[in-house]
Amino acid sequence: MSTLVIVIIVLALVFDYINGFHDAANSIATVVSTKVLTPLQAVLWAALFNFVAFFIFKDHAVANTISKTVIDNYITLPVILAGLIAAIFWNLLTWWYGIPSSSSHTLIGGFAGAALAHAFYTKGWVPFGEVVEFDKISKTVYFILLAPLIGMLISIFITLVTIKRNIYGKMALILISSAVLGLMFNSFRHTKLEENLAKFYKVDKYKKELAKKPNDEAVQKKFEKATANYEASKGMLADYDDKGGKYVAAEIGKAVSLDYLIEGKLKDLVSKKIKLEMAKKAAFYDDSKKAIVEEKEAILDECKPYFKNYSVVGAGLAYLNKGDFDNALDYLNKVDAKDRGLNPAIIAAKATCYSEKGDYKKAAGLFERAAKESDNDLSAGYYVRAAQHYEKADKLSDALSCYETIAKKYSTAEDGRYLQTAELNIYRLKGLIGDLN
Repeated sequence: MSTLVIVIIVLALVFDYINGFHDAANSIATVVSTKVLTPLQAVLWAALFNFVAFFIFKDHAVANTISKTVIDNYITLPVILAGLIAAIFWNLLTWWYGIPSSSSHTLIGGFAGAALAHAFYTKGWVPFGEVVEFDKISKTVYFILLAPLIGMLISIFITLVTIKRNIYGKMALILISSAVLGLMFNSFRHTKLEENLAKFYKVDKYKKELAKKPNDEAVQKKFEKATANYEASKGMLADYDDKGGKYVAAEIGKAVSLDYLIEGKLKDLVSKKIKLEMAKKAAFYDDSKKAIVEEKEAILDECKPYFKNYSVVGAGLAYLNKGDFDNALDYLNKVDAKDRGLNPAIIAAKATCYSEKGDYKKAAGLFERAAKESDNDLSAGYYVRAAQHYEKADKLSDALSCYETIAKKYSTAEDGRYLQTAELNIYRLKGLIGDLN
């Protein structure tokens, strides 16, 4: 661990400490001034719940917003260091002069300013939107201005309700405000559901990629597919309140194809494994490292056919587990598996579907094909299942042939267990065939 990283960790802890006593007055002022708690009790109470809240609330939305203020390429250790120092300085200044200000806003401004300075120093003039996430910063700026006004309006309303002597007038105001708030929050919740759905389909991600690469056909197709899926799914959110999230998710799963999302997830996993993003960031500042990025991207391109196959396989196996064998076969028949590890397993999965549908002859043929494609110790298991299904289809000679193949070629598979099975069934089937003849 470098010295700079240690310094940043120490400064982050210092900022957290300063943030504590900077905001302490805001958080405990009411309970202390009304003498509900003593200052010591109030501080301990606030500290306890600040600590416990981290483990209770899993959606750290404010922290996520701060972390995404700056575009990845401009997030460096010096930028983080400068942002923290600026935030510490401003917190101390406002605390000393008794100015109530938000530490979150300070951090956002500190990181944004440090990133802009870093971009100008390393790259010259860079457009504002290419350094920081303008959408996130603009929302923060709007609410810095709106928060006092919103607080003032709410306090005016509460004061009117409190001082009004007419009980019916009070009740009318409370009922009207409750109805308005209910409608507002219902609208906010529905909007949030739509935002989460768009995030799930990666609509914004592909939109940003398309803005950077307007002529990239692959990105254009992904964006169109994501938008189409979003529009097809949006109407189903209306059932969320009545039928629940699981029902809506199941309906969406039936209505739209999610293959590309699985492909994207696999791509992200491989990118992380080969450290592609780290290489891109290094190449962003050092042109000599672009060759490394090209090598890693070539590896990723070679993997793309496998991403597609595994995403389709995942959907097919999911339908197979659910007992929806027709949909399972639709997906499994799309697979273009060329490697000997995957193809036999896909064929065997299709065979299982036909077996469950009662087409034993088709299932037996596929299990036998899986055994031939595999051509290793796993083949013995496939041949056993093929033989069992040939028997169910009254194809005794074909069943006998499968067992004889095990005895000849795969006698050592599973420590000879399959050989014992094969020998017993060869003897039995020869007797049955002889009886029939």
